[in-house]
Amino acid sequence: EDGSNIVAPRQQGGQDLKDETLVFAPEWSASLYAQYVVPVGNTMELVSGLDINYSDEYFSALDLDPSTPHDDATIINARIALASTDDGWTVALIGKNLTDEKTYIWKNDLPVTNSNSYYGVPERPRSIAVQARYRF
Repeated sequence: EDGSNIVAPRQQGGQDLKDETLVFAPEWSASLYAQYVVPVGNTMELVSGLDINYSDEYFSALDLDPSTPHDDATIINARIALASTDDGWTVALIGKNLTDEKTYIWKNDLPVTNSNSYYGVPERPRSIAVQARYRF
């Protein structure tokens, strides 16, 4: 047996998932990261970074419920920081999910309710933060 139709002991039912897609396995995904560092005087540097993450449609529900696909999404994050060249301190402005992409990290049905109810964990909305760090 290839394990595509596993039934727990003393449980009825099962689901044949042979030749189906895997959970959390989009057909396409890609990531791009770029960083640029510019010296500012003799003791500081300006560090900017951008990352773009793309994920094609995928399922997170173990039973591949057709009502729970995750839409394709592109998440863009950026950071710009002023830092000492000895890495003793840094002040940064950070932006996450800058396009405010509305998607879910995880979705599933509520099988015990028999009511076609679903729940999920949404992707964090756009956020902007200021970060300060000092090493001593």
